[in-house]
Amino acid sequence: LQKQQEENGEPLFQSLNEGNNDNKEASSSMMMNRITLHNGDARLVAKDVLGQADYIFCYSTVWPSIGFSPQFGAMVISRQWSELLAQRCRHGCVAVMTDRILDPSYGWELKDRLDVPNPEVMGSTGYIQVLNKYHKQQNGDDEQLVSLS
Repeated sequence: LQKQQEENGEPLFQSLNEGNNDNKEASSSMMMNRITLHNGDARLVAKDVLGQADYIFCYSTVWPSIGFSPQFGAMVISRQWSELLAQRCRHGCVAVMTDRILDPSYGWELKDRLDVPNPEVMGSTGYIQVLNKYHKQQNGDDEQLVSLS
């Protein structure tokens, strides 16, 4: 993913102090990125929390799936979660999922995967997806732009 980001010239992570060299005091106080963690059921989290998120992490190993996708080489999370997160998250939100991917038909584009040891479940795969709310959806032979906002 980092290589892909570098080729496109788009940083995945950007420091808040970039471009703020006018004032040393302001620059030093902005040295750390702000992170806010919310733990809980995404169905109950206020819509604005997900709508403002740049990154979300879901331990989705046991979430219901609609089955295996040979195209993506992964189990695909049920419509309920894929649609809910696509509706509540903003365009460009990065989702890190475990052992399952969000359904790409809702705009979740698979960017990278990483297999890691996880003795409790005989190994795990982390998937990184980015939400494109203006993705192309195929209907038979036709393609159309679909807005999810």
